[in-house]
Amino acid sequence: MDQGALTIEGTVSNFDIVFSASQLSRDVESNQDYSDYGYFYDILLGYGCYFVDNTTPGACDGITGAPGDPINPGQQVGGRDHYDRSTYEFRVTSPANSRLRAIAGLFYQLAEHEDHQRYYFSEDFRDAYEVPGQEDTIWLTEQQRTDEETAIFGELAFDITESLTATVGVRSFRTENSLYGFFGYGAGFSSGTGEAACFLATPYREAPCVNLDASTEEEGQLYRANLEWNIDEDRMVYLTYSEGFRPGGVNRNSAVPPYEADFLDNYEFGWKTDWADGRLRFNGAIFHEVWNSFQFSTLGTSGLTYIQNAGDAEIDGIETDITWAPIRGLMITAGGTYIDSQLTSADIPDTLVGTPLPVAPDLKLDFTGRYEFQLGNWDAFLQGGASYVGDRSIDIRQTEAELIGSLPDYWTVDIAAGIERNGLRISLFVDNVFDERGIAGRYTECLLTTCLAAPVGDSLDGVYYDVVTRPMTAGIRIGRRY
Repeated sequence: MDQGALTIEGTVSNFDIVFSASQLSRDVESNQDYSDYGYFYDILLGYGCYFVDNTTPGACDGITGAPGDPINPGQQVGGRDHYDRSTYEFRVTSPANSRLRAIAGLFYQLAEHEDHQRYYFSEDFRDAYEVPGQEDTIWLTEQQRTDEETAIFGELAFDITESLTATVGVRSFRTENSLYGFFGYGAGFSSGTGEAACFLATPYREAPCVNLDASTEEEGQLYRANLEWNIDEDRMVYLTYSEGFRPGGVNRNSAVPPYEADFLDNYEFGWKTDWADGRLRFNGAIFHEVWNSFQFSTLGTSGLTYIQNAGDAEIDGIETDITWAPIRGLMITAGGTYIDSQLTSADIPDTLVGTPLPVAPDLKLDFTGRYEFQLGNWDAFLQGGASYVGDRSIDIRQTEAELIGSLPDYWTVDIAAGIERNGLRISLFVDNVFDERGIAGRYTECLLTTCLAAPVGDSLDGVYYDVVTRPMTAGIRIGRRY
C-alpha cells in the first residue's frame, strides 16, 4: 500500500489559506471458499450436471445437452483488487476574531477500483463451459468502477451576542459513477448472459469481451444550520439541523437499475458540560433523523450483490458520555447510545412499514475505569472495561428475516495493568475475559431463500455463518517511547 498526503498553509491579507491533497494506492489479493453456492443449487435445483468434466460419454449425457461426469460443485473465488484514491481540497477562512466569519472552499475526489474475481473449480471443469482464457472458471468479474465527486462549499458564522453564535452552511455537489468491463459465464455455459451478452468483442484485461458500460450522474445541495449558546466557560448547548448524503451508483448486473443517492436529515440538540471544578464531564445529544431513499444491499441471482433504494426511515435516539475523576488518579468513563428506528415507507417487496432498521442495536454501552498511581520509581496503572451490544435484526425483508433470525446481545470485559519509566512501557492485558462469543454478524454464501431454504428430505437444514467476537486473548506489550 502506498499512501501520501500534503498540506500547504498560508495567509493572504487577513485570510488563512489551506490546500490539502492525499493519495492512496492499494492492492489486495484474496482467495475464499464458495462451496455453498454450488452445493445448494445442486441439491435444490438439480444443477449437478451443469458442473461436469470432459468425459465422453459421461453420466450426464442427455440431461443438460452436453456429456460429462459430474465434478465436485464446490467453488473457490480468487480475487485481485487494485484501489486508487486522490483527494484535493482548497479552503479559505476569514479572521477568527471577527464577529462575522466565513469559510469557503472547493473539494474534488477521484476513486478507482479494478476488480478481478474468478470463480473456479478445484477439479477439471469442462473446457466448452469455461470462461475463455480462464482455466476451470465458471464465472469471471473483470470490471473497473470509477467514482468522482466535485463540491463547492461555504459557511457563515455570526456572533449574535458574546455567548450566542449562529452558523449556516451550504455544500453544492456533483457525483459521477461508472462501471465498465465484463461479468458472467462463458458462451458455452450460458447462451444469454456473460460472454453471450457482450456488445464489444475486444478483450478487456483478462475478460474475453465487454458486456457492461454504464454510468450515472447526480447533483444537489446540502444545508446546515447551527445555534450555539455558551452558557459559561464550563457549559454550552447547541441546536443543529444538517443534511448528508451517500452517492448513488451502478449495479454490477446491468439488468438491475442504478441506485440513487440517499439523503439524511438530522435534527439534534446537544450539550457539553463540566462540573465540580472539571472533575465531572457530561456530554450528550438527542437526535431525530429522517433517512430518505436509503440504500439497501442484497444478494441477488447468480450470487451477485446489488443495491436498491429501499424506502424511507426515521431514527430517534440519544447518546451520552460521562467522565468522572472522584479521587486523584482514578478516572471513570461511561457512554451509551439508544436508538429507535423504523421504516416509514417500503419500496422493495416483502418489507413492511414499522420494521426496525437492520444491524443497528437499540442499545450500546461502554464503561471504563482506570487508576494511575506510583509503584516505586514506576508510573503504574490498573484498568478495566466492559462493553454491551444489544440485539439486532439482520434483514428488513420479512421472509429473509425469519429465515436468518436476529443477532443476540452480548457483553465483553477487558482488563489491563502496566508500568512505565523513562519511556519504557510494559503492560499485561486480557481481552474478552469471560471468552464471550458474541455474534457480530451473520451471512450466507448465496440467496437466503436458497442457502436457508426449507429442508429437502433429511439432508438439508440450511447453512449460515456467524462472525463472532475475538476469543479471550491474553498477552504482554513492551514498548519504548522516544
